[in-house]
Amino acid sequence: MRYAYLSLKSVVLISASPHQHELLCTYDIHGNVSTLVQENTNPLLPTGQNLKRIDYDYDLISGKVNDVHYQNKQADAFHHHYEYDADNRILTVYTSK
Repeated sequence: MRYAYLSLKSVVLISASPHQHELLCTYDIHGNVSTLVQENTNPLLPTGQNLKRIDYDYDLISGKVNDVHYQNKQADAFHHHYEYDADNRILTVYTSK
């Protein structure tokens, strides 16, 4: 499994944290992003809202995205499910909200 990390630092805002935004990605064996976690250190965010996670599920043969899960099993969860035709074109997208 591969990992990628991005940190955004601000020279304008002064805070106790060394960064304002971070992205952490994990990749599956095919190089697809499997999980993306975003951290926002803005002190104005409500408690517990600084981390957001998105998980991706892919078709192993075609590599197309089957499902996207935003904040799975959390109060602000949101899900997408994709269906494709024989030529791998999107036919239908289902959402949870």
